[in-house]
Amino acid sequence: MNKINPLYIFAFFTLMAVFMIYESHRMEQKISARAQANAATQMLGEKVASLKSRWKDPGSARKKIDKVLGLGMFASKVKVRERKHGVYKVVVSELKAREVDTLVTKMLNETLTVKTLKIIRNADKNATVAWEFAL
Repeated sequence: MNKINPLYIFAFFTLMAVFMIYESHRMEQKISARAQANAATQMLGEKVASLKSRWKDPGSARKKIDKVLGLGMFASKVKVRERKHGVYKVVVSELKAREVDTLVTKMLNETLTVKTLKIIRNADKNATVAWEFAL
């Protein structure tokens, strides 16, 4: 009665080996899932950093605005260009409807942060556009 059957010991170690293999496989799956999540988070972080650098560069934002306003049809009609406390204010007056459409399209196609946009109709054929851009 004091003796332990060797089959019991063999069965115990076999059961433990199966349990360890199962736990090892489960742990590998968890690690793989975490690695994939980390890779996805890293890609998202790189994308956010890229977008931040494109949208938050005050020097390039001002250059883009000045490039659009320097076009032949707008250059003579710009009345105000001033920069105060991280805001670049631009007023373009005496624009025809087609010019307003062109200006708004060109500005909104750039990577700029627009704080306010006011389009004021002066007469039947003229309008004034006031922009405030965040720098």
